[in-house]
Amino acid sequence: MRKFFAISVLLLTAAWSAALAQNDFSLTGNITHVLLISIDGMHSLDFTNCSEGLPSINGGSSYCPNLAELAQSGVVYANALTSRPSDSFPGLVAQITGGTPRTAGVYYDVSYDRALSPPAATTPYGIVGGVNLCPSMRGTQVGYDEEIDNDYTKLNGGGGINPIYLPRDPNNNCAPVYPHNFLRVNTIFEVVKRSGG
Repeated sequence: MRKFFAISVLLLTAAWSAALAQNDFSLTGNITHVLLISIDGMHSLDFTNCSEGLPSINGGSSYCPNLAELAQSGVVYANALTSRPSDSFPGLVAQITGGTPRTAGVYYDVSYDRALSPPAATTPYGIVGGVNLCPSMRGTQVGYDEEIDNDYTKLNGGGGINPIYLPRDPNNNCAPVYPHNFLRVNTIFEVVKRSGG
């Protein structure tokens, strides 16, 4: 997954460049849209194959023509590296915060936190929970993968996050700790929101 971050940066840069060209923005003007596309597990070879095509797939034509079109105005950062470790959650967190796993406090989709209490219910993948475990128990596995969804078998997560599967903060009336509150750093989304976006 070493090139994963590079692909995402390329696509983000391509989207930015396309927005500038299409809307005649200058770098000092008001940017109204930025597109971040993060494709979990996509390597640079995967991107090349999907944008340029393979003889055995789709008659040799691109099988991701929209991404290929975005890349036409993008920049390739050949020496870009991903976060280490570079799994789904720490990889995306690095993109949206600029922080390393150590700085952001995220090393893997499922980790451990000494200060938090277990979720109110045991998660589908087995993080042990229970209503009475907070605030008396401190220290729990923390899962921010699909297991916290209302229905992890559906593409839309069954309507979002189910708070009974989230770790709880014993210092805040056992309130569930959502993924964005677990991070130790700001995200680009919080910065944009604070700026009126």
